Amino acid sequence: MVCVTFAVLPKADKNLDSRLSQEKHLLDFYIGRAGKTHYLIATSVEPVELTGLDAVQMTFDERIPEDLLVFISPVKINYSLLLYRLYAGLLSNPSLISDERLSDGFTFKAGETYHSPEDNILLLKALYSGGRITHVYRKEGTVSASSNDRVFLARVGAYHLQITDILSSMKSQKKKHKLNLLSYTLKSGRISVNNIFKPKTQAIPAEWIL
Repeated sequence: MVCVTFAVLPKADKNLDSRLSQEKHLLDFYIGRAGKTHYLIATSVEPVELTGLDAVQMTFDERIPEDLLVFISPVKINYSLLLYRLYAGLLSNPSLISDERLSDGFTFKAGETYHSPEDNILLLKALYSGGRITHVYRKEGTVSASSNDRVFLARVGAYHLQITDILSSMKSQKKKHKLNLLSYTLKSGRISVNNIFKPKTQAIPAEWIL
C-alpha cells in the first residue's frame, strides 16, 4: 500500500527539502516547478498531513510500474466537469464503451456518492449546483483519480484510463484554458519523473471548467 500526495506550493521554500527529509513516514519526495508553479509530490506508507499545504492524496496497492498523470492549473478552477467527461462521458470518451475493463463504470465522490452510468443525471445536477468531484473510483473501490482546485491527479494504464484516452478527449477548437502536464512512475514507492511531454502543457476547452 502506498499513499501519493501532490501539493502546489504557495511559494518556493528553500528549507522544505531538509524538513521533508526528516519526515519518517515518507518513502520518497520530489520538489519541482511547472511554469511558474512550484509543487511537491511525495509517497508514504500511510496518509500524511503536510502542514500548510492544500494537497490531493490517493492511497492504493501499487502496480509495477505505477504510472501517474498530473494536471496543474496556474489559477484555481473546478475540474469536476472535466472529470465527468473523462470518466462518465460515453460520447466524449469512447474507451468507456470499447474497453471492457472500464465498461462497468466509475464511482464519484462529490459530497455524496454517485455511480456511473446509472447516476449520471444526478451527478450532473449536483455539479451544476456547485458540487465538486474530489475522487473517482473503479466500481470495486480502487481509486483512479483525485482533484482539488489546482490539481487533477490520475492513475493511468491497465484498469484505469490510458494517457491517450485523457488527452484525445480534451481536443477542441474552442476557447481553451492551459494546464501544466506532468508524468511520473512509481516503483516500490520511489518516484521517477517522466519527460515524455513536449510541450509540457495541455489545453482544455474553457467550457469544461465550471
